[in-house]
Amino acid sequence: DLGSALSLYGGSNLRGYIGFTHTGSGSNTFFTAGELADALFVQSYGPFQLGTNGNHIPVTVDNSQNVGIGVTAPVNKLDVKGAAVIGSTYAGSNTAPSNGLLVQGAVGIGNTAPQSSLDVTGNAAFGSYAGVTAAPANGVIVSGNVGVGSSTPFAKLSVKGAGSSTGVNFETTNSADTPLFNILDNGLVGIGTTSPSGQLAVVAG
Repeated sequence: DLGSALSLYGGSNLRGYIGFTHTGSGSNTFFTAGELADALFVQSYGPFQLGTNGNHIPVTVDNSQNVGIGVTAPVNKLDVKGAAVIGSTYAGSNTAPSNGLLVQGAVGIGNTAPQSSLDVTGNAAFGSYAGVTAAPANGVIVSGNVGVGSSTPFAKLSVKGAGSSTGVNFETTNSADTPLFNILDNGLVGIGTTSPSGQLAVVAG
């Protein structure tokens, strides 16, 4: 243990070291409750960085209060180089895909109270449209195929039904939610009816 509550060590190239009194040694080093009673304040006139052996700098905080993890010159409030995992049981237990993100809870974009795994207030662009073309207000644009109930969409829009012959596979309605056009899982099509009896059934409104 260090012999005093605060020790300063000089170094070369304008670098120094600060040591605090602590309990234990090696991997069991920790601060006691009394030592944690006072706040630790570190001020730097340049970027504040935390380093590890081998001259690696995993964390950087710059003068604009931007934080970089694996990034020594962050340009946003949080820049992360590599993958990240968020969640009480996800973090430390699961590996995110390369340069990807795993989130255990709900995510809100432009929304402070998300009700679903992903809630987006506003528009969104996916694929090659992202960063190039603006989606319409509260709309979505997708450059690739979209699968609804299908993990292997073979067309711009692939809809996989529930498997019931009388289940509705695809439907359009008017503003009052009255069904106008239906395709059942068995391939029957109804216009003005939700229970067509033939390949094409048309019921006048």
